[in-house]
Amino acid sequence: MANEVTTTGDKGVPDWVRQTARKQAPDNIDASDMQPPRIKIMQGTSPELRDYPGQARLGDFWLDSRLMSLGREFKASVITRRKSYALWPPRAPGQDINQPLAVARDGVHWDRPGEEFTVRFPNNPKGYVWKLKNTVQESGLDKFGSSRHDDPKSPPAATLTYDFLMAIDLTGIGERGYTLAVVTNARSGVKPAKKLLTMMQEQPGDYFYHIYRVLSHEMKGPNGEPYYGFQYRAAGYVDAQIGAEFAQLHSEWNGERFANVDTTAATQPSAESARAGDDEDDVPF
Repeated sequence: MANEVTTTGDKGVPDWVRQTARKQAPDNIDASDMQPPRIKIMQGTSPELRDYPGQARLGDFWLDSRLMSLGREFKASVITRRKSYALWPPRAPGQDINQPLAVARDGVHWDRPGEEFTVRFPNNPKGYVWKLKNTVQESGLDKFGSSRHDDPKSPPAATLTYDFLMAIDLTGIGERGYTLAVVTNARSGVKPAKKLLTMMQEQPGDYFYHIYRVLSHEMKGPNGEPYYGFQYRAAGYVDAQIGAEFAQLHSEWNGERFANVDTTAATQPSAESARAGDDEDDVPF
């Protein structure tokens, strides 16, 4: 007898699956082995535009776990958040860099204290020494002028990053409920992230009860090239039932569990930053 397949497209789950309790046998895989999916904005150099033509679209949000576009706006609540730093070496045009020199996942302590690195920038023969002390603040690598000591206007050597674990409202794409995903804001994303953090502080109630609109908007790079960045707008509150679920998710994910989620690849310097000499705060990645 031929196999019967329920076709739902890439938006739906069959009702019988939703209504059936899971029967999978227990094993030794738990929540600590799982990484939440990521949402990122499709830029002109995003490989997804090439790999998923017709699905990934320039300027749209892309949910990597489902290989699908969320359009240029979605609604979400922040379940938890963190600040971190990554020390990336300057990237020359055409150079592939896979790992930062060091990271401070807690936003305070370097994972390689006491080490130093000599780096060189494109079109600049000088070598610059970056020295790591125990903390980011002691090292001073989060300050302007720290990437090149002879230029007080040079950007910070360390890349400040804000990560938000969000509960994404799926009704905007015709589905039910929500899914968890990480949104990473670095470089030009830092300013809108700080605005979001300010709104989270000023609005009454715990921040995981808040709803925010997350928007993609077009901007211009240092040489006039277009790219897309984040914007955030307050959009009310969840209902009491969802609020209780989000409070539980906050207790599960806040602290060490979210601290162990690796998002450093999302802060990697792009080809655009290499062409700009990594000098511009407006470079999107």
